[in-house]
Amino acid sequence: MRKKILSLALTLLLCAAMTVPASADWRDDYSYYENRDGKIIIDGYAGSDVDLVLPDWAEGISGNFRYGIEDPSKIKSIVIPYGVTQIEDDCFSDWDGLEQVTIPDSVTEIGKTAFYSCNSLTSITIPGSVAEIKTGAFMACTGLTSVTIEDGVVTIGLSAFDTCNALTSVTIPNSVTSIGEAAFFDADLTSLTIPNSVISIGDSSFVSCDNLTSLTIPNSVTSIGERAFADCENLENVIIPEGCTVAKNAFEGTPYQAKKDAPLKIATAVIVVVVVVAAVIVLLVLKKKGKPNKKVVVDAASKDSQTTEQAKQAGGITCSCGTVNDPEAAFCSECGKPVARPGRCLACGHQNDPGAKFCQGCGKPLNGGED
Repeated sequence: MRKKILSLALTLLLCAAMTVPASADWRDDYSYYENRDGKIIIDGYAGSDVDLVLPDWAEGISGNFRYGIEDPSKIKSIVIPYGVTQIEDDCFSDWDGLEQVTIPDSVTEIGKTAFYSCNSLTSITIPGSVAEIKTGAFMACTGLTSVTIEDGVVTIGLSAFDTCNALTSVTIPNSVTSIGEAAFFDADLTSLTIPNSVISIGDSSFVSCDNLTSLTIPNSVTSIGERAFADCENLENVIIPEGCTVAKNAFEGTPYQAKKDAPLKIATAVIVVVVVVAAVIVLLVLKKKGKPNKKVVVDAASKDSQTTEQAKQAGGITCSCGTVNDPEAAFCSECGKPVARPGRCLACGHQNDPGAKFCQGCGKPLNGGED
């Protein structure tokens, strides 16, 4: 029983800690405290208004600006007074009902995920006094359609407008030099003008901006990161300045890249076909060389047989090597020796008269006789 009571007490204390202001200082329904720099930071509101005009004595807004607010989603609009210089990290994160925010040009810092997932917010103007739009400042504001960034902003940070998938229009001033990684990931931009001040475009910065059809990269840009414009399924015309370093997959999955790759794909296909055909020819040649030409051998043997038979029928004389020669041949057509026949000198091959004992050509005895 004691454990249950202690558990209930701890739960109540935690709930109280979430609704009671961090300090005991209150003014005009707002709780506040003084930070280390001596600035007055408001961190809670106990009133019932849904359209808040923050007090002009405030100099900053705490990331825990929830104290006393039972349901932040009921707040519809916020006017931040001139004099506030800092909007801390997570300040208005997940305020689903917030439709309008006025940011004065006294603000120099908008913290990380300060307006994360404010889904009812439709437009925002960021003053030039803010040097950097930090990580995820307006990430997942799914109702955001228009963003105006005033001159003076230098950096659009990591995922600053990531997954703002209703965002159709953004104005980027000539002061911006860097567009961070995934800054406008999956936005619904219909057009994009990158000013001539931008030096680098980060990885995945404009991935899946499907309504973009054309793009001109200014001469100031020296690098375009990996998958910077990947999967922009209608992006067909792109102008990139000479000397700009472009990641290999910066335009992956776009018609522009497909058109660029087409000649290379055709050339590769042709090379493959040529290599395959050449390989087949080589194999056929090797296969042919490995087999004897039986037809030639048979034909030659048949021809020799026919010649021998014809020679025999014509009264040809058989040489000691077995070759049947023409009846008038003096020497064997195969081995070159004199053909042995009556009256033929075996020394010089002369055909002598019948009954001659000595060769009428060389004078040597016939049939092995002696002088």
